[in-house]
Amino acid sequence: MIAVDRRAMARELLEAIREDEKLRLELAAALVAEPSPALITIAEYARRRSISQSTVRAAIRDGRLPSSRIGRAIRIDTRAEIAEPGHVRPRIKRTEDRAARALGLRGGRP
Repeated sequence: MIAVDRRAMARELLEAIREDEKLRLELAAALVAEPSPALITIAEYARRRSISQSTVRAAIRDGRLPSSRIGRAIRIDTRAEIAEPGHVRPRIKRTEDRAARALGLRGGRP
């Protein structure tokens, strides 16, 4: 095992940073730069916003909430917001749908 004096290494590193203006500017820019977005699960997104997971899944399915698929897993950016729904087509009740088909008003067999 190699003995490492961490304090001595830290002092040398700090001295190198103080002496090198370009390195100091690059480190400052890296510290100020915006961090990469964190991706969370549907369950965590729903928990943080006090909404149900089914609401989150519906928003993803409708295209109102951007998400990423990593393998089989779905992840959402922590900063993402659910968009307002656009024009939503009203659902026809099942009995009305059957009646409409029977009268030949909708697709399907009469």
